[in-house]
Amino acid sequence: MEVNYNSKLLVLIEDACQLEAIGFRLPLNISELVHKAKMYSQQSRELEQIANFHNTIGQRMNESQRPMMLETASELSRLVQQQNNIRWTNGAEIEKYISKLLAIVRDLGRQNSFLSGLHLKVKEKVSKEFFFSFCVEIKLESRYWLLNIFYPR
Repeated sequence: MEVNYNSKLLVLIEDACQLEAIGFRLPLNISELVHKAKMYSQQSRELEQIANFHNTIGQRMNESQRPMMLETASELSRLVQQQNNIRWTNGAEIEKYISKLLAIVRDLGRQNSFLSGLHLKVKEKVSKEFFFSFCVEIKLESRYWLLNIFYPR
């Protein structure tokens, strides 16, 4: 997922803010344009965060967790593919689309955190059990070596 935003709109916003700061009153049509540019700028930042999550979540998932998160991940992928149906000049439609994306991103993020936590707990328990078994085995082997090799009968 990639987000494109015309950097000239940022220049427009900055210039308008500087002009207003020195007391210049912008014409109404320019003020409306600046307002829209600010709205699109905010939406592009939100979409950029969503895109970053979308593009990196696969790397942050444990391989064993992927099947458990498949449904939510597929839903996110389906929504991302719907971006071609969005009219990018309609602010309300964009807001609705972003809200849907954010809800799924939050859900997927929560699932990943929850499952990663469980994975870590299981990993710790298994490693403790393995370590305990390993220590017992070494102790038994060292006793064997001590009795049979160093002090043969």
